[in-house]
Amino acid sequence: MPTTPATSSPRWQNVNNALQVLDNAELLDAWRQVLLRLADSDGIHAVIAGKAYRLLANAHVISPETVANALSLALSRAQDPTQAADWLEGLLAGAGLALLHDETLLAVLDTYVCGLNPERFDAITPLLRRTFFNLCPGRATRLAGQNSP
Repeated sequence: MPTTPATSSPRWQNVNNALQVLDNAELLDAWRQVLLRLADSDGIHAVIAGKAYRLLANAHVISPETVANALSLALSRAQDPTQAADWLEGLLAGAGLALLHDETLLAVLDTYVCGLNPERFDAITPLLRRTFFNLCPGRATRLAGQNSP
């Protein structure tokens, strides 16, 4: 199977985990500098940018507010729906609990979905389904219940 940004995401997590186990400050710092450059690069695949933000947030290199701002920009109406869904997939891949425990991220996503016009909603729903399909059923149910009126 060819490597795509989506299929390479677990590899990124493995590299990140391995560097943490090594506990070498110099290597970790170099890795995080690469992630910072990738997260802020124009033209990088959205899955990769979202994953870089997730890894940086998990390492407390960037704040939850920074992630929420980046998510808000990634989901802005100016972005292509596919790019927005890819960014969200990168952010949440393997970290579905992020939305359960980070009310700021959940609020940004909720505001985005509630503000979609019908055409854009129809265009992005299948793409977002791909991201949320990967959450385990218990987490998906908790997330749906947490965000219902």
